[in-house]
Amino acid sequence: METSSSSSPAPSLLCWRRVRLLLWLLPLLAFLFALGGTGFLFLRSDIYSFRPRLPKVMKLVEEQRAATPQLPPFLRRCLAHEAGNDAHIARVLLAEHGLNHTSGLRWAVRSTFWRWSLKWHLSVEERQFLCCRFISGLDGHQGIQHLAQKLYQNPLSALNDHELASLVVFSRSPTRFISNRAKLDEATDRLLDEMQ
Repeated sequence: METSSSSSPAPSLLCWRRVRLLLWLLPLLAFLFALGGTGFLFLRSDIYSFRPRLPKVMKLVEEQRAATPQLPPFLRRCLAHEAGNDAHIARVLLAEHGLNHTSGLRWAVRSTFWRWSLKWHLSVEERQFLCCRFISGLDGHQGIQHLAQKLYQNPLSALNDHELASLVVFSRSPTRFISNRAKLDEATDRLLDEMQ
């Protein structure tokens, strides 16, 4: 009887270890399942939605490259500093391809997956060309060269660093800055301070 009473705690200890292991495994399995599901949905979006339109996307890149063969180095630094450029490009591309007629969670997921596809298929330089292509002066024309002419009456190559930075800032909110150059200058100064 003493033997049985002294060995009785062992099964309960073993049971508690199993419970603790299960408590660790369940969240891990849930995370892996969610990760796998997200990966599957992304690949589905990339294969059936983005890749068929990739030739048209690359055509836009080449059109902008022809318009601005050499982006000024400081402009590239400004574009690299802006974290939301890829999201902006994805939203504009979805609108151009008529895929923006959704709302809520589905729109957020679709634009996120297109942003990932852009990073997967296009280099940083190509995405910067696309960003320059989609800068709008709110007059029906697109492209950073047109905006440079509209704001400063000069080609891109003739602009100083402050003016180049202002083009990038302008692209954040054209409707806000088009009629208020003082706000554009203030926001440009903040960007330049952040970059230092």
